[in-house]
Amino acid sequence: MNKLKQYWYLVFFALTTVILFIIHPLSGSELVSLNWQSIITIVILFFLEEGIRKEKLILPLFKVANSVRSLPFLFFLLLLSSFVFSLFIFDFYTVLIFIPFTLKLLKESKKESYAPQLCALITLSSITSNAISPQGEANIYLFSSQDFNLSSFLSSTLPFTIIAIVIFSIEALLVLRKSKGEEIYLHIENEDYWDNEKKGLRIFYIAFFLVLVFLRHFNTIDIFIVVALSLLIFDRSIFKKADYSILLTLLFVMLSSSILKLANFNLNEVISIVLTRLGALTLFGEDKIALNKTLISSFVSISLPLIFAIRELKEKKREFCISYLLLSLPFILLSLILFFIF
Repeated sequence: MNKLKQYWYLVFFALTTVILFIIHPLSGSELVSLNWQSIITIVILFFLEEGIRKEKLILPLFKVANSVRSLPFLFFLLLLSSFVFSLFIFDFYTVLIFIPFTLKLLKESKKESYAPQLCALITLSSITSNAISPQGEANIYLFSSQDFNLSSFLSSTLPFTIIAIVIFSIEALLVLRKSKGEEIYLHIENEDYWDNEKKGLRIFYIAFFLVLVFLRHFNTIDIFIVVALSLLIFDRSIFKKADYSILLTLLFVMLSSSILKLANFNLNEVISIVLTRLGALTLFGEDKIALNKTLISSFVSISLPLIFAIRELKEKKREFCISYLLLSLPFILLSLILFFIF
């Protein structure tokens, strides 16, 4: 029962997929028609980003944190780092990496009272950053289409990008103002980042992180086959240590959305709003119009970053949810405007 409670999100999306499959069983031709390129890409990226999390590639930030004396500046660094990080990897992995890191810093500095609002901002930062990035996991579906390219993506997301960054900056400033003038003194012990035991693996994951950033949209399948083989050669332990509840959740989201698309239900457009954005784009990700219409699902759906942020928080979950809801309201309004315009 405890396991079911811990992985409720996996149970929810699994049951959704099973129910949809009962309503509309997939034929052989429909199975073949699924976007297998996106599915394979998601699987390979999952293992690569699990490795990035396992090898703690943000450990150098501990060293930076030890040298910071201004609490608002530390918060600014955390928000900026999470925003930049989420431009290149899955938004929920940014949350899984930065929330525990942030909670550790706040605990060491005895500033836990800031946890709900700061973690809510980090979650919102990750979602917004990933939504406007061509590297976002939900946008993988778009780039599997021959009619969609990088210039189309950037031109169609420009209005949302500009307004979203302005909104987020204002919200961050309002939260940071509360800590104005407060000082912080940290002395967090951290391991030698380039010790002999970890050096090779960390160089390996940094190298493939750069591959992920610069080559994701060129010959995707070939590149990720190389990544998969490299993981088998250099770090087979990742296949044992990976959190497969995350991968299964992603696959169930894509499969349930694909069934909805093939079944062509009358309420699909409404259903897409409450799906995760990955699911919404799987359902309607045919062109750049769908890109803006599905932005709303990033903020009102059962989003994976929100799920995993709540999972990582050990206390003050209610305060976190209230803070997240209030901070996300302007983004929901902006997304609704774009939804009805397009």
